[in-house]
Amino acid sequence: MFADLLLNAIVSGIVLGGFYAAVSVGLAISFGMLDIGNLAHPAFVILGSFCVYILNQRWGVDPLIGAILMTPHPVHGRIQQWTLTPRGATLLKACRDRVLELEKRLVTGLDGKAEVTVRRWLAGIAADLQDEA
Repeated sequence: MFADLLLNAIVSGIVLGGFYAAVSVGLAISFGMLDIGNLAHPAFVILGSFCVYILNQRWGVDPLIGAILMTPHPVHGRIQQWTLTPRGATLLKACRDRVLELEKRLVTGLDGKAEVTVRRWLAGIAADLQDEA
């Protein structure tokens, strides 16, 4: 009896630890590669978890098999392609360059003091977004 409970606790701990690891790796990749926190990541984690729960309750699918079925392979593949390949790095650099270009257009025609104020405002927004992520 005790051995069964101990084994159950160990397996549950490993599964839960793997879940936490998967969530943290997803957040680390999106924030580390893009420098932007993906605020939708937790929502997709909960959605995937709920779908696995439904698969298990309605059709008796094993939760580990359900997790594999619910993994959005095309989406993850596209994100990894963008973040881990030279083509993806080029696309991300183009996006960053576009943002910098838009920032320059925003401050065009302003005097020095107004430009500094706008840049501080934008930096404050970016800092707030990073703090929220």
